[in-house]
Amino acid sequence: MTLESMQRPQFEIAGVFSATFGAIGRNIVPFGALALLFVTIPQALIALVGVEDGALTGSLGPVDGGLFKIVSGVATAILGWILQAAVIHGTVDDLNGRKASLGASLTTAFRSLGPVFLISILMVIGLAIGFVLLVVPGFILMVMWCVTIPAQVVERRGVFGSFDRSRDLTRGSRWSIFGLFVLYVVLAWLAGIVLMAVGAAVSGGFAGAATIPVLQVVITPLLSGVSSLIGAVGAAAIYYELRVAREGIGPAALAAVFD
Repeated sequence: MTLESMQRPQFEIAGVFSATFGAIGRNIVPFGALALLFVTIPQALIALVGVEDGALTGSLGPVDGGLFKIVSGVATAILGWILQAAVIHGTVDDLNGRKASLGASLTTAFRSLGPVFLISILMVIGLAIGFVLLVVPGFILMVMWCVTIPAQVVERRGVFGSFDRSRDLTRGSRWSIFGLFVLYVVLAWLAGIVLMAVGAAVSGGFAGAATIPVLQVVITPLLSGVSSLIGAVGAAAIYYELRVAREGIGPAALAAVFD
């Protein structure tokens, strides 16, 4: 071990948590607006249509309802990719000591949409194969590829170059990253229980007839927006902390990628 490597900070779960929630706290207005615009409001509108039309089997009819589900699913995915890229850009800017710019983040998101789409499709295919085969390969790939999209958004390495970059950055830190994933799932599950309970209480109890619309139209889209935001900021924080730990790169050097 060289003196240089001994002086570098280590990748730690606490550092990622601090970076994640610190970035969210400093940018709650722009990040919250992005989550509402690209996740919560669209999903609430989609759910509202489903409720008003009997889960899309009433006035729209089963054929039109099926088509609506496909179109809305594609739209939801695209909007989610835009949110993810925009928030990643804003988070890295924030961690570099810069003020996150909503305009610059959205510009980067739309510019990165094509590569992010291809990366997401390849990840879904790869993870599906991994989980179907033996489950364990799926978890390995999930950890190995966790900063592929941040690598593309920040460094613009291209689809396959970003996969290679993620694999290189996560090497040596994958157990810690897996631990982060487990914590995220547990916290998201607990938050979901709390929000569902609140929604049920507001609508008059679990047995109330209004419970389903409230949960579908308000609580679930809100939870989805929050979890999407935390996931995107968390991915950017993992990417940032990995670069600091593996390359000894500081905020000034990392900021240069946006210049």
